[in-house]
Amino acid sequence: MVSTPEIAASLPPQIRKEIGIQAQSRSIPITRIARENQVSRKLVYGQEGMVAQA
Repeated sequence: MVSTPEIAASLPPQIRKEIGIQAQSRSIPITRIARENQVSRKLVYGQEGMVAQA
């Protein structure tokens, strides 16, 4: 699935947080997280970094 800026921009904060937590746990591949949420891997890695800083 191709991510669109509109989808990424409209993600609620709670979903962004969940994406970051999933990415940080490494229990699910980053590509799968991105595909399931219709966002880029770059966004997933970014959210992972945000969770790590919190």
